[in-house]
Amino acid sequence: MKALFDAINSEYLNSTTAAALRALTATSTSLFHGRAPQETAHPFIEISMVTSGIDMSNTSDFREPLITFDVWDDDRSPVAVNNIGDAIVSLYRDNLLSVTGYTTVRADITDESELEQPDAKGWNYQVNIQYMLGC
Repeated sequence: MKALFDAINSEYLNSTTAAALRALTATSTSLFHGRAPQETAHPFIEISMVTSGIDMSNTSDFREPLITFDVWDDDRSPVAVNNIGDAIVSLYRDNLLSVTGYTTVRADITDESELEQPDAKGWNYQVNIQYMLGC
């Protein structure tokens, strides 16, 4: 799924439509595949693949990865993580990513959630997007 992560990252870094999302994070490079370095400025976004899903078409031509976008902030208020979560939904829900090796790319938001960190030192906002990639 490297091609999908590359497409998500490229959209975040290079798209004019992603400018609003980049403006809400600490730096323009605040999107990380996997864990962000410990010293990363808040707020930032981590992305990971939760599951590759079930190929409902019963062919090997489709992949259905579930991608999680985790927004982290150390502010006492959840406003920033909510704004970033909304921007993620706006950007990736309706955007037809160009994913190398696939001719069909579809994205559906499966769920969103907001959680206060257990130590009460910040907030996490999670967006899960189910992609369908076809050859």
